Amino acid sequence: MKIVLSANTHWNIYNFRLDLVKSLIKKNDIYVVGRKDRSSQKLKKIGCKVIPLNIDLHSTSLFGEFILFCKFFFIIKRINPNIYLGFTIKPNLYGSIICNFLKIRNICNITGLGKSFMYRGFLKIFIIFRGSVLKINLEDL
Repeated sequence: MKIVLSANTHWNIYNFRLDLVKSLIKKNDIYVVGRKDRSSQKLKKIGCKVIPLNIDLHSTSLFGEFILFCKFFFIIKRINPNIYLGFTIKPNLYGSIICNFLKIRNICNITGLGKSFMYRGFLKIFIIFRGSVLKINLEDL
């Protein structure tokens, strides 16, 4: 079975999903799609097929995002995986759209709180207010 794992960087997959990769690679072909970095070689050494894709984390350029989407589309179409696993926002969003179009099973994973909790703002205040209504311990926020 062919499985694609995608995140913004190969470092993300190596550092946060290594146990998953090691368990999947025993019986499957694992493709890792993301920005090339020092972890790319480490993933190759354990048997992954590493596909570089320059995902700009901060880009909001419509043209740049369209180009990224097209590159993502052709990578996934060429691999034709049985399952696609996305782990960060752009791979989740673009990957799930592409997989739905190509009829490929996909799983989106969202971890952490994101940048919403790093700065003061309306979203953080809203969530804190909702948390106090729900009796959630807010000292961690």
